[in-house]
Amino acid sequence: MQNWFKNKVVLFSLVSLVILSVFFLFINLNRNFTGNNSKNKLEGNTNKLIISDDYPSNVNFRSFQNADSSWGFTIFVNTKPYIHQKKIPLNNANAGFGSKKDADNVARLFTKMIQNGDLNPTLNKNAIDSLNISMN
Repeated sequence: MQNWFKNKVVLFSLVSLVILSVFFLFINLNRNFTGNNSKNKLEGNTNKLIISDDYPSNVNFRSFQNADSSWGFTIFVNTKPYIHQKKIPLNNANAGFGSKKDADNVARLFTKMIQNGDLNPTLNKNAIDSLNISMN
């Protein structure tokens, strides 16, 4: 009788261990499929944006004037700041835009790029030239 009881306790322990393992495995798989892992986040210049299957639908910008009288812009995705650009976004640029119009043109281009799915928009010298932006 005592041997039978020991077998039942061992069997119960093994079954409990398997059930707990399956439970924790299910929780981990569920977390991966519902998008709660860090692979679904993109770090922007100043904030984090959670990427969905759809492209961002609500993308706006606002220009601002820097302390040195140059111009910059902030792009908002779903009313949250996503890109805050104080200077012309080129490697060799050390100052902001010379006019509000120039800042607006680049912000408008970045806004369109984000709406089309490019969540990390960049500029090159050709784009700056095509927008007629002066590099002071």
